[in-house]
Amino acid sequence: MTGEFMYLMRLIGCEVQGKALPLAQKKLDWNRLMILAREQTMDILAACALRQVPHAHCPMSAEELRVHVIRNHMRKREIIGLLEKMEKEGLQGVLLKGFAVGEEYPVPDLRISADTDIWVLPENEKCACAFFRANGFAVQRRAPRSHHRICVHPQMGIVEVHIALYETIVEKIWLKGCSMIREPFQKMQTEAGRFFTLGVTDHLLFLSIHMAKHFINSGISLRMMLDVGLYIQNHMLEIDWPRYWDTLHNSSFCAFMRVVLGTMVAFFGFSKERFPPFSQPSQEDMGLFLQDLEEGGWLGKNDLRNREQGLYAYNRAQIMKTAGQAGYFRYMLRWQSKEWLAAAFPSKEYMKEKYLVVRKHSWLLPAAWFHRTFFRSLGAIGSGVAIKRIITDRTSLPQSAKRRMDMFTKFQML
Repeated sequence: MTGEFMYLMRLIGCEVQGKALPLAQKKLDWNRLMILAREQTMDILAACALRQVPHAHCPMSAEELRVHVIRNHMRKREIIGLLEKMEKEGLQGVLLKGFAVGEEYPVPDLRISADTDIWVLPENEKCACAFFRANGFAVQRRAPRSHHRICVHPQMGIVEVHIALYETIVEKIWLKGCSMIREPFQKMQTEAGRFFTLGVTDHLLFLSIHMAKHFINSGISLRMMLDVGLYIQNHMLEIDWPRYWDTLHNSSFCAFMRVVLGTMVAFFGFSKERFPPFSQPSQEDMGLFLQDLEEGGWLGKNDLRNREQGLYAYNRAQIMKTAGQAGYFRYMLRWQSKEWLAAAFPSKEYMKEKYLVVRKHSWLLPAAWFHRTFFRSLGAIGSGVAIKRIITDRTSLPQSAKRRMDMFTKFQML
């Protein structure tokens, strides 16, 4: 772990807790520190803090910082206004993380949200999509295995409309079918308007398991850790702690979360009394975790292709616990069959969206269908793309994927 990364964690930890900011260190590369902050989606918060540290150099100007904050605030007002409009039209939209957890920050607008996640009941998905189209969003089709669809607006950006909190394989295999929503929704009133979000323990579980899911997928970010840390700090007395830790234990994420919380105490400056019951992880575990976090960048994007192989190996290990090798192959073939069929036989609407020639000349649709079904399917089979998520054994994994699998084992996630 570099000095810049260590200073960044202390800097943003002190900033969100209102503590005295760490003194500037001459040996630090400030440009490198801001690159790391940007990779962790913490550049706005870090820049705001750096501008208050004597003798520190902040590469981001005050004007640039102001523009980012104003844009985020305007988008928040538009999104919350959209949720209020949904409610008036009889549609229940529940805001997940994002602007909802941003309210836990001392200055909510410094918690920049790249996109917005809104959960709706599965039976309301079509109505929700019609609502977003009517309000200027381009609504994309939902992939066969996906639990959300993407809606894009020129000003409000990306909104993900969820019909479930997690993908099927996460709910059924990782979480063993455990129910994640047990509390009434909270109605939050903010200066930007009001909206519904998950109950206190439900939301903390969602933030924690969402982070664990991304950790297994490819990696997490410092912002995810701050979200959880601040949420716990602000709602410590409202959280159903036995349910929280029992649920994490059931999903094998207990040791991982203890490493996360221990890291926040050791490097962000959080008080261990705010994380009951606190159990100090080893320096070795925190070192492995932080090395993976710094090297991977935001959600592991710096090494995404290799890290994805670790995810596929994790799925294999989880399924084989109960189903064995043959059961794993059956499950994965069944799990991917919908995706294969959708790719080989796409809908008429998708073909018109994807191919300009079909949009202009609808009579060419059969030819385009044949080309995609025959040649694209053969190409996917020949290149191995069609079965890339099916792992036969660990020996063929890239080194970084093997290291991550070893880390999953060490953190008792397998």
